[in-house]
Amino acid sequence: GWDIPRLPSQDRSLLVPVCPPRHLCDMGGAKTAYLIAYNAGCMAGWAYALYLALTALADGGALSSTWATMGTAIILSQSAMALEMVHAATGMVRSPVMTTVMQVLSRLQFLVWIPLAPTSASQWGCGMMAISWALVEVPRYAFYLNNLVGPGGQTGTLYPIFWLRYSLFAILYPTGITGEVLTLLACLADPSFASALGGFAPLLIKAMLVLYVPASPFMYMNMVKNRKGAFKKRFAKPPPPPKAPVGAEFPEDSKGGRSTSEAGKKAFAAAIGGSGVGEAEEAAAKCAG
Repeated sequence: GWDIPRLPSQDRSLLVPVCPPRHLCDMGGAKTAYLIAYNAGCMAGWAYALYLALTALADGGALSSTWATMGTAIILSQSAMALEMVHAATGMVRSPVMTTVMQVLSRLQFLVWIPLAPTSASQWGCGMMAISWALVEVPRYAFYLNNLVGPGGQTGTLYPIFWLRYSLFAILYPTGITGEVLTLLACLADPSFASALGGFAPLLIKAMLVLYVPASPFMYMNMVKNRKGAFKKRFAKPPPPPKAPVGAEFPEDSKGGRSTSEAGKKAFAAAIGGSGVGEAEEAAAKCAG
């Protein structure tokens, strides 16, 4: 092999004549390269949006003007997020399709409503929503990227990224959902919104507000469940070492267990093979199989 330094930000399968972590090989090079590029691009887009917002706030900007500052970056990043529905539906990633569709569509709706109700973007709830989204998405895409270029599995993820991925939601989901509801209400209060989409836009938003009642607890508890499972896997105790054999034991079968069946079949096969009958060898082979 070649003595090449470790480069965390690159796909090392391009640099060394051996296969990278097994999960990269199994997925196929083209698909893995695409997912690496997709997650890296989305992470960069959301990080840039967050940078714009935090810089503006640090310079004395108001939360109500946040969308005007980071809105374009959010529109691009959020539009790219629509591909996650395709990834889940085609089996490219192991994500539940319905949950993914709910999450993505609940975000994409704002790319429609806000332009139709311009005043909704200038209230603090919209700013809180946008910043909450960015703070959730940067660690999420970093987590996915780490799994793709790292050794894989829960224990292969850098712990700070792992912790942020499964902990920030506890605060940012409530703040994000609150901001979304306030933005929807602000859309209804915009005079120009009453006639949007032929007058159907207000009805659609009212229907969405009703859906938030069951959907919000579902999405939150789904993340609670995911967090519990992820931490359980990461900190699972190693299996106990196998016990030393005591006395005579039957050999292991093909499934790793021990029983008299495997030994018995071999004994019968040996007896049939030594019987001297013309077709004894064939019969013995069938018995042993």
